[in-house]
Amino acid sequence: MDDIEANYSLQFIPSCDNGTEFRLTEASIIGLPVLLGLIFVIGLFGDALVLYIVQKNKHINILFFHIALAHLLLLLVCIPVLCVRYITSYEVAITDPLCKLVHFLTYVAVGVSVNCLVGICLLKYIAITHPVDCMITSRHAVILAFFIWATIGSANAPLLWYYKEADGDVCRLNPEHDYQYLIFIGLTFGLDFALPVLTICCITLGIAIQVHRQEVHEGSTALRRTNKRFIRLVLSILLVFVLTWGPFHLAYLLAMFRVYDNACPKNAAVFNFAVVLGLSNTCLNPIVYHLASLEFRQAFWNTLRAMRTMGQAPTDHEAGLELRPLSGIFRQNNANVTSYSCRSPTSTTCPV
Repeated sequence: MDDIEANYSLQFIPSCDNGTEFRLTEASIIGLPVLLGLIFVIGLFGDALVLYIVQKNKHINILFFHIALAHLLLLLVCIPVLCVRYITSYEVAITDPLCKLVHFLTYVAVGVSVNCLVGICLLKYIAITHPVDCMITSRHAVILAFFIWATIGSANAPLLWYYKEADGDVCRLNPEHDYQYLIFIGLTFGLDFALPVLTICCITLGIAIQVHRQEVHEGSTALRRTNKRFIRLVLSILLVFVLTWGPFHLAYLLAMFRVYDNACPKNAAVFNFAVVLGLSNTCLNPIVYHLASLEFRQAFWNTLRAMRTMGQAPTDHEAGLELRPLSGIFRQNNANVTSYSCRSPTSTTCPV
């Protein structure tokens, strides 16, 4: 999403002709904004629809709301600025404060989206391993969401200093010392990508082990089927996240180890493709929900029918209260508190 100032020892080894600068081809100047425009339109509709569905179906885990909210933030903040920079071949000045804010919010949004998935898996694991004495309500999910936003925002605060636009230069990552670039990699690759991905894999493995034990010791076929669908949904979301954002982070790692120079036209094209691929994640999650979860499809069509008729969300009965793999399951416990159900469709104590 940026060019990088070559004024410290960790910067790329120059592998092009002297004086070669980061530049875009004419095809890229036209093609990249078009691709980003498609991502923007599809993502805006899809994520806004997810927000609406979660808001109208209170039994759905509120963390899915925050994943969609983070993606909308990424769409509205990053893509317009990036399109302008592509169209002007990085020659436009966007002011130093906007330069810092755009990149800060971009990485915060990416970090929040994947760490909310960590939270969803964690709540699910707690519910499975402590089915009798747990009592996780929607209030806990809201608190967890707030904690994720606050933690990721605070941890990524150094990015406000590392991105600069000054002295007539374009907005770019410009650390003054080697250790600052290492901190940048640690935050963007470690905290916002590698650590949550590994955590999700470990928790999902734990859930799978618990599901296997349920198959051996218990006879609840519906419960096992619900947990297996949850695992498939999480792994599908995780796989899409890794495939879309992985190349972007790999590009920075290769740069840190001096493997390539993104000033070369060929490398610049690869890097920009990685950027666009990463941003495409914002429009893919709603599609994954629709394809991987029968329950989400039911809520989706019920919501659309309600919007076409009375402009109201479907009732819990119309939605089937079967958003188990998506929501984990939230059910209504009383007028003010929504809690996860645990062992059966009539239980209102724990998340499944």
